[in-house]
Order: sequence, then structure tokens, then C-alpha cells
Amino acid sequence: MDGSGNALAAVDVLKTDGTTVTAPPMLSARYGHGAVLLQDGRVFVAGGYTKGGAVLNNAELFDPDTNTWASVPYPMVEPRAQFTLSLSVEAGNHARSPD
Repeated sequence: MDGSGNALAAVDVLKTDGTTVTAPPMLSARYGHGAVLLQDGRVFVAGGYTKGGAVLNNAELFDPDTNTWASVPYPMVEPRAQFTLSLSVEAGNHARSPD
């Protein structure tokens, strides 16, 4: 959200060296959304509010390799905002504590 309370589509990416670069805008301007970094390096963004305050039920994926956004074809059953997303690791693919 900008200083006037408007939803933004603008995106900045934090690089591993601590610098930021501008990425292409999201397909839907939003704020109050959930976002999570996927294991393959893409970023999943879902829900949030529009400029007018409507709650979104759509999602999109950012691919840093191609520097592009793509719509997720299936909307959420219920629109939501102000929530968190978590990444669930499949059994057998999680880090183990050293013995």
C-alpha cells in the first residue's frame, strides 16, 4: 500500500547481495496479501485487498528466472486478506537434525 492507502502492483526484489531491483508489476494490485517463497525459487502471492477494499480470491506466481508473473488458474474458494502462507515440506524431503 502506498502512503495514500492505494493498493500497489509494484514489486522490488531483494537480491542475495542485499541490493534491491525493480521487478515487473503484479497482475493484480493488492495489499494485505499472503506470499511465500516456493522451493523452486518462485514466489506465490494470494488474496489481499484491492484499491477499493474488496477482498481478492486470486493468486499469481512470480518466476525470478524469467522475471514474469503468471496467474494461478484456480481461485481460492473464499476471498481472504491479512493471512499468512506456509510452505509444507513433503515427507522425506525435509532437513534432518545432525545426530
